[in-house]
Amino acid sequence: MPKQLVVDGRAAGLGNKKTIRAGDLDQDDLKAGTEVTVWQKQVNDDQLLYHGYGPDRRSAASGFVYMDLVASGNGTATAGDDIRGDVVLAVTDSEGDRVLASVTFESLEELRDSANDERTERVIEAAMSAEGDLAGPGRNLEVRIEADDTSDGYEIDPDASTGKLYYGKVQR
Repeated sequence: MPKQLVVDGRAAGLGNKKTIRAGDLDQDDLKAGTEVTVWQKQVNDDQLLYHGYGPDRRSAASGFVYMDLVASGNGTATAGDDIRGDVVLAVTDSEGDRVLASVTFESLEELRDSANDERTERVIEAAMSAEGDLAGPGRNLEVRIEADDTSDGYEIDPDASTGKLYYGKVQR
């Protein structure tokens, strides 16, 4: 059974903050009720990586995020249609086929609404780990989208989508 990713105050601010932009996501077809990996980063031998960045306290947070994913027009959607579902953050094995830890981070609807908020009022993506373990060499950080029934068959258009998520990178 995979571990749960949880907010980890010990990792907050550790290493360097890296950005995952909507344009970095893959142009993949989504399937309702299925997690589809749309971004993956392999952990190198001299690194530790983790999802999010900074603390979860709004007064000290630095991981303010939003994400507005829209469809390309290929598949079952019209270009520009909003994609609905959940963002799942995961750590997988070296081949990316076994989930070692994950969490359903936030809904795409909430992250879309966050785009209209002042930066410091947006959703916070705080530093997360799996029971204190950061992702070590040979692992992968992944962002997955689990579409809801209304977005089944939609293809993500990374170029027309906006937003960002974060991850931390520690050099060893």
